Amino acid sequence: MTALRISLWMFLLLSLTCYPLPSYAQQSEEEARVGMVESVEEMRYTEELTATAFRARRDKLGWLFDYGYTAGFSYTAAEEGDRDRTSQDDPDHTWDHEFNIFGAVASVDRKAKVYARAKTVYTDNAKISPTTRESDVDQPKIDMMYYERVFKGQRLKHTLTVGRQFYKFGRGIAYGLTADGFLWESKGRKMQINAMFSRQKPGDNNIDNLAPGSGRTKRWFFGGEYKHKFKGWLKLDVFGLMNIDRNTEEAYAPAAGLVQRSQFDSRYFGLGLDGTFFSKLNYWWEYIVVQGKTYNAALAAAAASKVSVNADALDFGLRYLFGGDLAPTLFTEYAFGSGDADRGNNVTSSSFGSQFGKDSVFRSFGGLPMGHALAPSLANIRIGKIGGSVQPFGRMASARWNDMTLNLTAYTYWADAPGGPTSDGGKIFPTVASEASDDVGDEYDLTVSWKFFNDVNYQLKWGVFMPGPAYGGNRAHEEYMKLKVSFDL
Repeated sequence: MTALRISLWMFLLLSLTCYPLPSYAQQSEEEARVGMVESVEEMRYTEELTATAFRARRDKLGWLFDYGYTAGFSYTAAEEGDRDRTSQDDPDHTWDHEFNIFGAVASVDRKAKVYARAKTVYTDNAKISPTTRESDVDQPKIDMMYYERVFKGQRLKHTLTVGRQFYKFGRGIAYGLTADGFLWESKGRKMQINAMFSRQKPGDNNIDNLAPGSGRTKRWFFGGEYKHKFKGWLKLDVFGLMNIDRNTEEAYAPAAGLVQRSQFDSRYFGLGLDGTFFSKLNYWWEYIVVQGKTYNAALAAAAASKVSVNADALDFGLRYLFGGDLAPTLFTEYAFGSGDADRGNNVTSSSFGSQFGKDSVFRSFGGLPMGHALAPSLANIRIGKIGGSVQPFGRMASARWNDMTLNLTAYTYWADAPGGPTSDGGKIFPTVASEASDDVGDEYDLTVSWKFFNDVNYQLKWGVFMPGPAYGGNRAHEEYMKLKVSFDL
């Protein structure tokens, strides 16, 4: 605990000495998506903390109670020139101070549990732009709050979870959200069947950020998933998911005398395989097909009509674990999300969306973290990834040093439909067919994770994206850096 206090005071002192003056900024969609992934990982960790505490208890009567809180301080910087100054931009010289408190109550037989976690964040931005907001404090909000009940049968263990919880189908590409609803899990020795219904949290942004009322979304999700473990080298995952858009379909006017309707209803069907060969080589493969309905890009009430959605996505990867004190690994991954060359200037909204025929751009409620700087969503893009990790001080006797992990990763990006937009907002590819290129660019990332004390974690992320010919020369290179120190108190 003494080490914890020393580290906390050192970081607070650093924060005060380097603290910028309050100004104006806001997160880009890319940064918000990456932040959601990190937040989910932290929520899983706090759930694991309470589960570990309960397993260690030996109470015979009454209920078990556990609580804790975490604090995280991060500094983010991004290179100017990656976005237009009049639109959303990556944070530049931004301090985030996040505080969480969590607690759980469980029966002594571990068959019933209530878990809750609340969060608040103070953000101080040093980015000045005509469209951004002033630094402020997010009001305390409930990240998770659910009731869990276990029912044991002769062959299957059934678990019902009701409330605000995180769930993902497959690898979380089609759906990976914290939402309100219920989850039923029936798990046996080799198989598992899950059924889920959820309503997206009212405060979450709509996938269509140009639709009316996009800041207070109303979406329902129904889905089922079947998992089967045949052998250690083969695990099967099949799922189906339905997204029902209950947001208003009322028209809005992007220009005088013009209107646009917005609606996105979709169905996701996924098949996944994963396993291990030779005890050291891990593989995974997932393919997703999307069907549904949405509006076309017609900017007239009479012309606006619904068109079919026909999209798909794929993710395949390999990871080899060498073992030993340094724990080196090598990994490679390929992923793509289909695109639509005749879309206007975005990959999510009906506004300026598909202009001819079907809408073939892949839109989902999850994603994959694929690069610190570009951080693209899996829409109209193909991604190649290769890298490795090592614990450089793994042979040192001191536990404070051998828990450091160094990760180096290289990415290359191509457009699936040359000439169409990606999630890189505000940057339009050349629309002349003869000029269109599928070379989006390359990126190189460095990630350092270090657990210096038992209760203190350090993380450094750095990445640089170098745009390719697909941008037609109107895209500057982008650098991204984030330093985060978190405390488990």
